[in-house]
Amino acid sequence: KEPGGEEHADGQQDHSLQALFVFQRTAAVLYYYYYKRTAECMGDPRFYEDSAWMRDVFARSRQ
Repeated sequence: KEPGGEEHADGQQDHSLQALFVFQRTAAVLYYYYYKRTAECMGDPRFYEDSAWMRDVFARSRQ
């Protein structure tokens, strides 16, 4: 038995906590990646410039 970890007769709690820890860390990395990617995308000046194709799409959607 490891110090600081309560263990049931079958040792299930330690494995459950370890799986939860791994899941949380993996989800945190993915969240951080997509958060940064979205922030960089929103800050891209190309999205704030006028373009012919964008005017064409808006014109077609208003018809």
